[in-house]
Amino acid sequence: MSERAVRLPVYIVVTFALVLLGLGIICIAAIGRIQGLEARVVDLQSRVEDMNHTIETLVQILENRTGGSGGLFLRIEARASVHEGEITSVNMTLTNYGFQAVKLTFPTSKQFDFVVLDSTRQTVYRWSQDKVFLEVLTQIELQAGESTTRTLTWSCNLPDGDYTMIGLVEAYSVTLSCSKSFTVTG
Repeated sequence: MSERAVRLPVYIVVTFALVLLGLGIICIAAIGRIQGLEARVVDLQSRVEDMNHTIETLVQILENRTGGSGGLFLRIEARASVHEGEITSVNMTLTNYGFQAVKLTFPTSKQFDFVVLDSTRQTVYRWSQDKVFLEVLTQIELQAGESTTRTLTWSCNLPDGDYTMIGLVEAYSVTLSCSKSFTVTG
């Protein structure tokens, strides 16, 4: 009898340990699945943001086709994160999504510009601010479906924070703008 009394608790302890081990394995698997789901959620959030940007772009294109800009669309491309003091490039592309050729006339040789706004929407930088432009009429002519791109460089001397870059094309007949958010890190 005493042998059986000793074996029964050992059997119960071993069974309990196996159950706990099984639960531990199930928990580890569940955590792995949750982490996998978290990665999928982040990926889906990124895809939704991309789709929202695409939809906004398409809406702007459609509005511009029927509005006063003659189907012109301005796009700005810049890095999403910039280090303080870094010299970086900003690409601005002007595209004619309209059905006819468009000619833009500018009062100076400045055709593209951009400003940077801080989180309170105050202008903290303007690319053209320290530049000199010829006081001469200039033009950009774009056929239907044609694009032109300019690359503007700047030295980011802003403190850490979140900013918005607004690209500008300011011609006599139309002003176009577009924006892109970015972060400055030290």
